[in-house]
Amino acid sequence: MENKKECRICGYRFTPGKEGGSLAFAKREKDKLWREHAEDEELVGEKKPPEVGWFCAKHYPEAEKCTDMAINDAIELVEFRMEGKAAGNLNPRM
Repeated sequence: MENKKECRICGYRFTPGKEGGSLAFAKREKDKLWREHAEDEELVGEKKPPEVGWFCAKHYPEAEKCTDMAINDAIELVEFRMEGKAAGNLNPRM
């Protein structure tokens, strides 16, 4: 049985490496705190860090352009660019 992952943009379930992949984004303060806690609890490698997300083949290339941003901002920008969804005070970097 294959280990399916879910795209953070559209929810599509896909096989990593064949139909999409994971990306790491800029760490927010709460991501840094999560990592400190994970290290203290010896959870490193057991759970996916919060700044890492899975993206299907359709959304991966656009998300990859935003890895210098925090994951929540990157998701909003990709949704805006590709899906026409705007949220909050998004300032699209085009």
